[in-house]
Amino acid sequence: SAVSFLPYADMIQCTAVNRSFLHDVALGIKEIEVSSASEMMVAPARRFRAVHEITIGCLIRCRRNMHGGDRFGDFDVDSDYSDADDDVVSLVVPFLSQFPALRTVDMGGLTPTPGVDEPQWTDFSALDDEDERILGLMHGLILSLCGAYRSGLLSRSTCINGLCFQCRNASDHGDDDSSIDFCATCFHRCKYFPISEVADSFHASAFWRYCLPVKKAMEIVLKRAGGKALLSSPEYLLRTAAWSCEKTTDALKDLGLIPKVSRECFVKWFQDYPLPLSQRNQRNYERLKSLGLPVERSDFPIPFSVDTQECSFLCMRYPL
Repeated sequence: SAVSFLPYADMIQCTAVNRSFLHDVALGIKEIEVSSASEMMVAPARRFRAVHEITIGCLIRCRRNMHGGDRFGDFDVDSDYSDADDDVVSLVVPFLSQFPALRTVDMGGLTPTPGVDEPQWTDFSALDDEDERILGLMHGLILSLCGAYRSGLLSRSTCINGLCFQCRNASDHGDDDSSIDFCATCFHRCKYFPISEVADSFHASAFWRYCLPVKKAMEIVLKRAGGKALLSSPEYLLRTAAWSCEKTTDALKDLGLIPKVSRECFVKWFQDYPLPLSQRNQRNYERLKSLGLPVERSDFPIPFSVDTQECSFLCMRYPL
């Protein structure tokens, strides 16, 4: 139906004035994109119960500037202002809970950029993680989502993309928890968010930083259904190794979750998800070897320091 290509606000209008649209067409809409808080009212949302993918493009407000421009027409873009919309934050859970078939949510902001026709997507990494107001909003949003997962308003299989969170209590304390007060936000996120999403966040510290040490966060996941099977799987170990996250692998070691990985499994994984050229060096060979992975020196032919051209040549000469 052509209605599925309309902005969400127009979909609402169509279903309000046409009974056929309300009873037939609305149930065929699978994806919607929200551009303002006024579109996040509960009553109209109930008309679109078959929606499985939602983009909330109004949660972050950002202003971008264009600087200069070279002879090829390329411009440098930066943002000198970014903020979270508290009206949108307060409406996220009531709005999302109206879609029983929901599977994926993308949260961020669509930012108009001078000289660019299409708005540019902005995620939570654009926000100032030292601004107390923004931190408060983020803590509130994540806790409300935890409540939605816990109560069943959101399915545990619903994936929320775009969230980045640097806890106000986070620090580089490693696993020394003697002087840290762990917050409810980090604890409940590890306990109630989709388990695979939580597990992957342990080696994505650029986007998620908990006040919980990785080991304690993993212990929370281990108490959840399927937690041990996930964290002790060869695929999770290989994914962690590919991210070069030593804190995560150290926690897996301490908890006795390092599985045996066959050479065949190792080769297949890194053929499907190849390491960046710069990481196929001797240092990473030694690191992966220490985890008991079946690596061979020929898999990592690059010395500790080589230029990009030589690195590319060596990887083509010695494919994994």
